[in-house]
Amino acid sequence: MAQLATAAPWPRGVYDSMADVACPAIPAMIKLAIKNQEFDAAVLDLNFEGQAEDGLDLFDFILRNSPSLSVIVLSGDRKIQRIIDATKRPMVDFIVKQGDYFEKLKIAIDRGVERKRKWQSDRSS
Repeated sequence: MAQLATAAPWPRGVYDSMADVACPAIPAMIKLAIKNQEFDAAVLDLNFEGQAEDGLDLFDFILRNSPSLSVIVLSGDRKIQRIIDATKRPMVDFIVKQGDYFEKLKIAIDRGVERKRKWQSDRSS
């Protein structure tokens, strides 16, 4: 079963087969969870209202501290520059929080988990 860290609002029932979904809403708590637990994929929002850090800061933290972690960006952000900056980073997918995005999210998570497992398999060969 996969381990998922999410820094985006997590709709119930989207991915019920996940064994563990860590969903802290504060970037510092997300960083702590990523440092202390092994995850297969991370779902990030770009905007953290009222926080000093945003999703790009968290994305950069993941790239430095857990480069094998598959990142999926799930955002309704309207700041074009932040969206452009996000798409320049290596990610599994960028999903816009609009309409019925849940199926796209499930597919992206599956791809992210598979990518992480392939990375681990390649490293152990």
